[in-house]
Amino acid sequence: MLFMLRSFIFGLLMHVFCMYGFSESYFHHNEVYKLVKAYHDLIEKDNSHTQKVFFDAFPNKWDDFIRVEGYMYDIEGELFTDYVEAFGRLTTIDDTTYCAKLVNLCIGADFAADGPAFLQAVLHEKIRGGTNGDSSLGRLAPIILLLLSYKTQGELISFWLFYWDRFYHEESDDEAYNISKTDFHCLRKIVKRKFPKMLYPMTITFDAGSAFITDVY
Repeated sequence: MLFMLRSFIFGLLMHVFCMYGFSESYFHHNEVYKLVKAYHDLIEKDNSHTQKVFFDAFPNKWDDFIRVEGYMYDIEGELFTDYVEAFGRLTTIDDTTYCAKLVNLCIGADFAADGPAFLQAVLHEKIRGGTNGDSSLGRLAPIILLLLSYKTQGELISFWLFYWDRFYHEESDDEAYNISKTDFHCLRKIVKRKFPKMLYPMTITFDAGSAFITDVY
């Protein structure tokens, strides 16, 4: 049963990656340097204008995100994780516009250290209302869920795999799993009532993570 579940998820993810992960990117070196300039302008003077310029310069999808992180390694003194944190701190961008970019970035995403881990932390912060298993949800959670309700099943599975992926990689797996379990039950109540189409992909990705921990540990 577990093998069939993983095979099903893998097949759907291949379809998503063909659309999101392997598509031609518009991000090249000149766009990266625009992003660098926008970031330093934002750090120097944080206002609605510099936030908008930085937001527009920030990647729009996962393959661009990873490509930019790779470019950043060649720019002395620049840490892409600082840029991701700055993206998470933006406050003057229209909520729906901001959430749409965040959702698109996380579809096709794969957990790893540095940039991806910081992106996942931003996503958790926007959906969760607190830390350490707080049972509330964040202010942007309803918007994110609404935007997700228009996505395909494959896109939803990809998104939720990335969301739950944290507790696969935590050093303290029991603690991380308990936090994620609290998140899951809180989200499940809303999703079941308002976005039933999303319940299945959200559930099987969480269950796949639980099965993974059981297999390994």
